[in-house]
Amino acid sequence: MTAVRASRVAGVLVAGALASAGCASLLGDFVSQGPADGGSVVLTPDGAITEAGGALDGAAPDRATGSEVDAGVPLACTTWRYPQPIVLETLAAGNRRISGTLSVASGPGPQARVLAGKSSTGVAFSAYTVDTVDAVDAAPGVTRLDAPAIAGSEYAGWARGGGSGAPATTVLAYAPAGEGGVLGAFSAYVLADSLAGDGPLPAPYTVFTETEQIREVDAIRVLPLDPPSDDAGAPPSVFVTVTYPSTIATDASAAVYTLGVGLASGGVNGSPATLAALATSPDLGALNDPQLFGASGDVYVFGSSGASSAGLSVWSVGDDAGVPSPPMPHVVWSGTPGRLDAIAANSSMAAANIALEQEPTLGGYVTTIDYFAGAVPYADLAAWTASGQADASSPALTPVASFTNVFTAPDGIPCGSVWSSDNIMLLGPGLAPAGDAGAPVPGLNMLWFDSDGTVRGSQSGADALLPGNDSVTNVAASPSFIGAASARWDVAWVETHADDAGAYDVVFYNELDCTSP
Repeated sequence: MTAVRASRVAGVLVAGALASAGCASLLGDFVSQGPADGGSVVLTPDGAITEAGGALDGAAPDRATGSEVDAGVPLACTTWRYPQPIVLETLAAGNRRISGTLSVASGPGPQARVLAGKSSTGVAFSAYTVDTVDAVDAAPGVTRLDAPAIAGSEYAGWARGGGSGAPATTVLAYAPAGEGGVLGAFSAYVLADSLAGDGPLPAPYTVFTETEQIREVDAIRVLPLDPPSDDAGAPPSVFVTVTYPSTIATDASAAVYTLGVGLASGGVNGSPATLAALATSPDLGALNDPQLFGASGDVYVFGSSGASSAGLSVWSVGDDAGVPSPPMPHVVWSGTPGRLDAIAANSSMAAANIALEQEPTLGGYVTTIDYFAGAVPYADLAAWTASGQADASSPALTPVASFTNVFTAPDGIPCGSVWSSDNIMLLGPGLAPAGDAGAPVPGLNMLWFDSDGTVRGSQSGADALLPGNDSVTNVAASPSFIGAASARWDVAWVETHADDAGAYDVVFYNELDCTSP
């Protein structure tokens, strides 16, 4: 039973308010504390990079973000700050693979933080802090902070939350019961952006514990409800959703799945979530990819309508996770398959920035990929639709003038980008032609748009980022600066390579400069 669960937990994700050569030649030698102690690894640059990328026009100090971009003409995002990407880690021994989606957060100050889940060798995740101060002609300093090594521990995802005043990333880790037990628990680590690169890592607290009735988790998501506290004994509460089989049937077609909700709190008097049923379905696809957003005392749980009715539905529940009777979902998108790429609070009004991806199909094959965006007022979160579907009383998402060719759309691999300063950058290699047996399309296609649906940058096909590279398997981006005629994005990605022992991953980082064409 434990082995079966472990294989499934590797695919478990969380959602927020709303994923080659070794490093010695570039980053030099490093000294490691014992990973069993959750220690840090400091990577010290040993040489200068003499061909730095082009300087930005009017870049703000301390990597401040803003929303001052002239929306008239998309910027050209073609220059990397470092001519060779920074190797954050080469996983050629022991923990060889990255799991889940990457998380990238820019700032505060001249820093970026990358979070990467690890495979099941006991260290659930690592946090890489990139110090870019005075790093114009030399590689930046990088510090790696590892989660404590716990036998059987696995990464289970992450969520951004905490508000603009105290942004943080909540990371979930799963650990099985000790002494051969079959029931495990999910714990949360709250990593404030202000956390020092070398830690110490905050103590985790239990979010959900498996029970005799809920012995298998198909998906778990958390939504941080409060900013991180300065009191180490009082971490923020999180809203929790868990998707699990509510009946064990010998015939898989007779299985029933439940989407449960609960509230978990940490500290001395903290407690894990006790679940209340929000929805049930015989279709796992209708419940196993929820996206969460909280506003005005309510939490909105967005999920698929399932295989029987393509679209997108939303359940509304109080942020105390009380469910006196399961509510009926509101259908906010219908007719064609749609999924939320990201949802987060707008920076200037009481509205949620929404990025939605639609994939029309013909004969079972995706024919086009369309994107929609908009800032939906909180009062309308259960009523919005696409502009082509909206009635006169519903707010509409705006079509993003972008890709219609599935081979050049940024799709095909996990992308952990989230809304930041009302902008989002989606990256991916595109969908491979069927005749290529699913082989990756070389390079990364990119689409950057704002909460109005205005395209701010687009690179694809012959102009794709990392041209010729067909080994990227994970990517994420976050803006460190957005100005009137230029911008800079922190970009992290994973490449999968192979040696005699099999596949292994390398985590890379670089900064993408965007300027007026």
